[in-house]
Amino acid sequence: MPDVTSVLSEKYKGMEWSLNGSPTSEAEFKSSFTIHKANGVAEPTWSAIQTELTKIQAEYDAQAYARSRKEEYDKLNQFELIYDDKQNSTDNWAKEIKAIKKKYPKN
Repeated sequence: MPDVTSVLSEKYKGMEWSLNGSPTSEAEFKSSFTIHKANGVAEPTWSAIQTELTKIQAEYDAQAYARSRKEEYDKLNQFELIYDDKQNSTDNWAKEIKAIKKKYPKN
């Protein structure tokens, strides 16, 4: 799940910084964020972080179906299903995959 640290890590690469806790306001951010070396990177503002956090959260939310599908796919023993299908002339693997895709459709 995206948070202030993930925004800082992505958007302010090259800057050496530390952050205590997970700030939820500008005041908390200002008191818990320290720049050790800017290395030519502009200092982040709370507003810029919030804008980027909103964008990252939207991207994260849009991929909820993929995370849910992966969790279900991982539960399947897909190689065994494929092997059994070949041995028994069945299509259980395809049915399982289709059921997961139906359960978690793309948005």
